[in-house]
Amino acid sequence: KINAMYGWKNGGDEGAQTMCEKVTEVTGIPINYYVTINMNSFIKIVDLIGGVDYNVPFDMVHRDAQEQFDINLKAGQQNLNGREALQFVRYRSTAENDFGRVNRQKDFLVAAVKQVLKKFSVTQIEDYIQIFSENVVTNMSVQNMLWFFTHVVTGLNFDEDVTSDTLP
Repeated sequence: KINAMYGWKNGGDEGAQTMCEKVTEVTGIPINYYVTINMNSFIKIVDLIGGVDYNVPFDMVHRDAQEQFDINLKAGQQNLNGREALQFVRYRSTAENDFGRVNRQKDFLVAAVKQVLKKFSVTQIEDYIQIFSENVVTNMSVQNMLWFFTHVVTGLNFDEDVTSDTLP
């Protein structure tokens, strides 16, 4: 698995850079930038935007030896707070295994980004900066992130322009 390469160099910048190089080697597509988000920042960001309105497709229940990793979500339309959103994107116990989970994660992230674009307020910028600086690792400069947001993200049609593929 490509994502396992992240840990080859003890994670962080070196692990992410190694993963970018391997993805480029396997696909022929140059990967210039990366962003890694830890679970705590995922929770904080989802909470900062007021949760994410999402239709959970089926009941998701998983009891873990470590209680903080338990998953217990009911099917249906709801506003997922940060902890519930993390449960949703981590859930694996289906016949689809990782492929279904990856598709659910992509769909959830698209819904979250749409919500950020709809509800974003300049008054939250300090909160976003603090969460990012404490919990996000990237090789993108602030200028590159702002350019990407203003020239790419805001112009995307998320229903048509965001796709994912699985390599054999």
